Amino acid sequence: MLRYEQMPAVLFYIAKVNPLSYAIDAARMASSGTFPLLEVAVLVAVSVVMALLCIRMFRRATIS
Repeated sequence: MLRYEQMPAVLFYIAKVNPLSYAIDAARMASSGTFPLLEVAVLVAVSVVMALLCIRMFRRATIS
């Protein structure tokens, strides 16, 4: 398994901001029997932010 620290610097930073990386890490940790608290928290935070942005854009597009 390739660790993030072994990646080139550019790929390391891309992987760290990619929510899919957190989902994959959470699935791996959950399958090994540990609860991925940080990964779940990041995914919830990203989901809330994206939902709020979508609500705002939808309201702006339909009201105007």
